[in-house]
Amino acid sequence: MNPVLKIRLKKFMAVLTIVVDLHQQVALAGSPFFQGLPPGIPPLLSHTSFIAKKALSLGTLVFNAFPYSNVNVFDQRKDLPEQGQSTPEGVVNREERQMDILRQMEELQIFREETFANRPQLPGSQPNILDTVSTYKLNINVARELAHVQQELKKSAEDQESEIQKMRAAVRGAGGSVKVQNDGAREFFMHGLLVSIRGQKFIDGNGQITTVDTRDIKYDKKTRLQVGSTRISTDSRGNVSVTVRSDVTYSKDSSEHGKQIVTGYHETTMDANGNISSVDRRNITYLEGPDVKKIKGEDKRGQYALSYDETDTDQYGNKTVIRFENAKYVRLGDNWYQTDYDQYETDADGNFTEQHRRGATYALNPNYVKLHMLHQQRQEYLVTGYTQFATDAKGLEHMERWSAMTYDNGDNLIAYNQLLANANGDLETNIVFRNGKYDKYGRQLSYDRIENYANGSQLHVIRLHTDYNKIGDTTGYSEITSDNNGLVLRTDRFGITFNRKRQQIAYHETRTDQAGGQIDI
Repeated sequence: MNPVLKIRLKKFMAVLTIVVDLHQQVALAGSPFFQGLPPGIPPLLSHTSFIAKKALSLGTLVFNAFPYSNVNVFDQRKDLPEQGQSTPEGVVNREERQMDILRQMEELQIFREETFANRPQLPGSQPNILDTVSTYKLNINVARELAHVQQELKKSAEDQESEIQKMRAAVRGAGGSVKVQNDGAREFFMHGLLVSIRGQKFIDGNGQITTVDTRDIKYDKKTRLQVGSTRISTDSRGNVSVTVRSDVTYSKDSSEHGKQIVTGYHETTMDANGNISSVDRRNITYLEGPDVKKIKGEDKRGQYALSYDETDTDQYGNKTVIRFENAKYVRLGDNWYQTDYDQYETDADGNFTEQHRRGATYALNPNYVKLHMLHQQRQEYLVTGYTQFATDAKGLEHMERWSAMTYDNGDNLIAYNQLLANANGDLETNIVFRNGKYDKYGRQLSYDRIENYANGSQLHVIRLHTDYNKIGDTTGYSEITSDNNGLVLRTDRFGITFNRKRQQIAYHETRTDQAGGQIDI
């Protein structure tokens, strides 16, 4: 065979291989920034329902201790793509290569017809290879993509590593490149565009590592801006979540080599139990100014949201419409931290609530150490207090003032004071939370909580221990509750079970009074 033709055939085969592989590939990854709200106490029924509600509020509170970041998208600290299942060895034999060319040309034709079906084309124009590796189909089927990911997750680590090596060979054979990051993650490029990242490592304050893969990174053909990806995130307990981002929009002045300001995106997430929810965020505006640019090489533009419109859809299909606005920030170190915002929500039943946070304060985290080998999930500054005004669905107003918030060496909240009052500022409840303890995964195990009421009564809750399942739902706990009249009650709840929707369906419970007698429930 003519040597020149032989070289062309090899390159053509490599391109075909990566095209087919990338088309079939679905990505794993996760947003370690949304590392889950710091674990608190899920609703535990009985009198603890009040505590549970506050635990959930606390989760949101600690989440906002992070420098506010637009959870949008293609920051490489969060997204990592993956590669294909190519077999370059199949082109070694001349006869097999001839057959492969014919077969793959036929597959490529079918693939291109499917990819470019119903896509507007200029007269006489032809789609190029960029479309096949980097543009979402106009009729992308997220459900099919998630199903594909589930099948991918069944493969062994050896099979997945084998596919990475095949992808590496295919990318290089097609003129692409592979780069290795400090944490060992591999980045794959085609035509100068990042198409996949595999194996990024993110470490939190508890020393737990989350591994994130991002595959199938998609681009707009005209602007060459990223418009979608699939991410798979695997935490240190083996829980896997999948996030598919699509329909990403940018400001008019965004460009491939300039600033890239995301103004909207759609995100579909599947949790470790297979439950699917989604977020659609639009009309995002950001903090701007001469200081909000590059700091120590990092572009800060498009990171700190001032306002947006959002529609959240839970696993049951219930939609909540959110308006977030009037956010304010304070600069501390190299980041900006959120101090104020207004948020309005309307749930699926038409209930309207509003929340106004004011005056959040922060303190330097003494346990923060800047890392160079791994991606950092912990914060340099942690929130120490704030005031929040809220109106519930019945129109009742109340105020919460949080203060004296302190953390352990893993950035877990171990103490705080909370003042609850009505709209007129009249004292209702003064809460003192102390001795919070956590396991190595950052899940809350025990605490002391005292609630002092305006009428002079007091409730003291000592959580002795808490058990969790792999995914982080509470499976059991023991606690002692007492009041200032000498009444003491011990509650032991165990065997808590959940369905796949993470709804509590059964448990066993015993209650014992101060004399050691059993109390019927």
